[in-house]
Amino acid sequence: MYKSRNTLLTLFILLWTVTHLEAQKHEFLGVLTLKDTVHVAYRLQLELKGEKVSGFSVTDLGGAHETKSYVTGDYYPETNTLKFQEYGIEYTKSDVDTYDFCFVHFSGKVSSLPKENIIQGQFVGRYDDGFACLDGELNVKSIAKIYNKAKRIDKKIQKAKVVPDSIKAKTSMTKTIEERRLNMLKANEKTSIFINANNLHLTIFDAGKIDGDVISVYVNNEPLVVKHVVGKKKRIFTIPLKDKVTTLRVVAENEGEIVPNTAKIEISDGFKKIEMLSNLKKGETTQLVIHKLYK
Repeated sequence: MYKSRNTLLTLFILLWTVTHLEAQKHEFLGVLTLKDTVHVAYRLQLELKGEKVSGFSVTDLGGAHETKSYVTGDYYPETNTLKFQEYGIEYTKSDVDTYDFCFVHFSGKVSSLPKENIIQGQFVGRYDDGFACLDGELNVKSIAKIYNKAKRIDKKIQKAKVVPDSIKAKTSMTKTIEERRLNMLKANEKTSIFINANNLHLTIFDAGKIDGDVISVYVNNEPLVVKHVVGKKKRIFTIPLKDKVTTLRVVAENEGEIVPNTAKIEISDGFKKIEMLSNLKKGETTQLVIHKLYK
């Protein structure tokens, strides 16, 4: 009997340990405030495993300088202190030849990261070489809380008799939040992506309603696929990265039945996957500039 109880206790401890060692993901949305006047949209996803924090951030969300960086840090539950810093670039819409990237270094108190709804406090900015750049204030809120509030607002708008149906059809707070979480590919835009591989995998499909969107993709001005009708079935291409820089040009051949052209595009190097969504009118183009880091 003692042996049986001991076995059950051992199993309970093992299950508790495994459960608490599993990574917990927490996503936040908000702003960085620079010099008390400039507000920059900011998305933060933290993965907590033990006391170690990892994840990513997206700065200038939806803006001309949207940049996704990696995040690493620590969480100290005994003092409820969170420390993290950005490093490296996964993709950016800034000009990589002329723009110096300023990375956020944050240290502040939180009531409890696993239950936290808001993270706010001062941060310092550092260039990659450690020199100081812009400092400011970080203020982000749980995206789940924001989304739930948006759903309530959408529901009230749809029920409101004073709101015209034409406005109701175009208004969706939840859709706006979902779009904010996507890397939107806009006309005449250049998105620089950094890859640690000799090949990349390009996937094209329609993640929403099938409406007959047609796109063409060119690699270094050579056709990869021309007038491809985007459907639910994923079309996957393997592209060798022979040079340090490879340019993919995406052209919207039409806008389908639902404007604009919205093809889901994914790029993977076997370790990470970058998800994007075209947002183009007929004849418009967007560029993906692939920078091979090594190999």
